[in-house]
Amino acid sequence: MSAEAITPYDDGVLYDALFESHHDDLAFWIDFVRQGRGPFLDLACGTGRVLIPLLEAELDGDGLDASQEMLARCALKARESGKHPALVCADMREFRMPRRYARVFCAFNAFAHLLDSDSQIAALRCVREQLLDGGAFALDIGYPRPDIWSAKPDTRVLEGEFVHPSRPTRLYLYDRRTMDPLAQTQHSQIEVEERDLHGNLLRTHISRTVLRWTQRFELELLFRAAGFARWEIHAGFEREPLTPSAQQMIATAWR
Repeated sequence: MSAEAITPYDDGVLYDALFESHHDDLAFWIDFVRQGRGPFLDLACGTGRVLIPLLEAELDGDGLDASQEMLARCALKARESGKHPALVCADMREFRMPRRYARVFCAFNAFAHLLDSDSQIAALRCVREQLLDGGAFALDIGYPRPDIWSAKPDTRVLEGEFVHPSRPTRLYLYDRRTMDPLAQTQHSQIEVEERDLHGNLLRTHISRTVLRWTQRFELELLFRAAGFARWEIHAGFEREPLTPSAQQMIATAWR
């Protein structure tokens, strides 16, 4: 057994093994981009989990991510699909793309990696500057339900089980969370166990990450501070109304 300090957000192969089969949001993003009738930017595109299916749907787009390793895998997968998007390695708080977009989106809770209001506003202002007039930005982030904050700290929770795409093994994703209500942050120790088909532990990937939870009215203030003209906030990809039991917020803001 080996323990490796590798985060899934920096190891493209590990990330894809865990999340590439997640398709629940793809129809929403395809519809969102098509409504823009113009090019799109996938902000924090990672290995292209969303970007590449959109390109395969004959939509015109580019990607941006802070991890060169993730972008390298995205570029490889794009070439295998016969696509050649512009892929830029940059911090979402300070970036400039070679063109402007009708649609920009930040999927799969990536916006939560911005840990303070200044960082969030800086990113939103960059996004607004990259939008064409009348363009829209959408993001998908977790909703801070009351039970999130009252959970017992440092409890090892199984988040999911996955079949490894290239090896005869299974992956088990565990999270140990400690919540900081004052800072609105979640400190996680992520443990990915890889086991053979008999259940024997082969290796463990251990990493740590911090996410920031954002409330609905706080998000509206962030949009206003960044200069967006109007916005809508829903509870899911079917545009359900936001309720205290919601699992996520899907927000759209227009330039």
